[in-house]
Amino acid sequence: MKTLIAKLCLGIFIACSFSLSGQMKVLFVDDSDDTFGNAELFAAALDTAGYPITYFNAVDSAASPTDLVMKQYDLVVWMTSSDGGGLQFWNGVDEDNASLKAYLDGGGKLWIVGNDFLFDKYGIPAITFKEGEFMSDYAGIKSYDAQAYGSDGNIGVEAAQLAPDSGIPDLPNLTWQFATLWWADAVTPKEGTKSVYLMGGGATYPLKDKVMATLYKNDTFEVLTYFFDISLVNNFTSLVSAVKPVMVHFEGIVSAVEQPLKNGQKIEVFPNPVTSNQFILDLDLSNVATINANLFNSQGKVVKNVYNNQSTLNLQKQNIVDLEGFLSNGLYFLQINLDGKQQVTKPLLLLNAN
Repeated sequence: MKTLIAKLCLGIFIACSFSLSGQMKVLFVDDSDDTFGNAELFAAALDTAGYPITYFNAVDSAASPTDLVMKQYDLVVWMTSSDGGGLQFWNGVDEDNASLKAYLDGGGKLWIVGNDFLFDKYGIPAITFKEGEFMSDYAGIKSYDAQAYGSDGNIGVEAAQLAPDSGIPDLPNLTWQFATLWWADAVTPKEGTKSVYLMGGGATYPLKDKVMATLYKNDTFEVLTYFFDISLVNNFTSLVSAVKPVMVHFEGIVSAVEQPLKNGQKIEVFPNPVTSNQFILDLDLSNVATINANLFNSQGKVVKNVYNNQSTLNLQKQNIVDLEGFLSNGLYFLQINLDGKQQVTKPLLLLNAN
């Protein structure tokens, strides 16, 4: 058994060493013809945060990257910045991008960022999206409702406030280089789509609490949409701090940053290796907490949701986690979040009998 475990560990480590090193392959699509260098600033922030990119200039190419190009990457970051005209996101002719759909249908991950990209295709809101449209089926958006400045009496949105259950740990609230941000879009998510950021401002701001960023994922793909230009946050340090949690999220559990739990909180998983379809999660918690827990495989894909916003008052000290059927032998990680503090367990080696 020890020899088998050692061989499996060695094989899994070699196979996963690329991902564990944090070198997620990122394609950055510059789809903005602005003259202010916003896309370049965003790209520099990604690099500073530790995520080198491959830069694709869609403006100079006058084309979208193909799905064959995109599928070579773990994540596509598509930046339209603040120029909402003739975007290759819409193939330059205001139509859904078939290459983007094919990339996502093949299991892709996409982060869309920019002001006005909805305006480029749809014009003035309000627009309700139909089934079959990209924004409905892939971004998880029900409707395009309003624009900061254009729909709020020429005020602009003062801040982006983190939504209560954004789905991405450690995101900061955002303010801008200017007193307010213009032309950020407000949308209504479909059921099952998470709100990530809300429009912030004073109590009388007309668009207060409207959704301005969303996260939609299913068993095949994941799309994060920022309906605003993140490069316009108040300074470069803030920009780096704002992009890092997103990249950690997309990179998956194999590169997640461990954070210490609160004093008196302790989590252990045993046995390890796991030789059946069950393991024990031992919780020693001095304070009541809300727990979220997901089991990831070595490629960073969620294979089981263990707890979803569950109070630890409803749990025992030792809790059986049933893997509910066959999982292939290999390396797994349990990501646990307690009241916003994230912890990643040591790798679990699964050697079940199936």
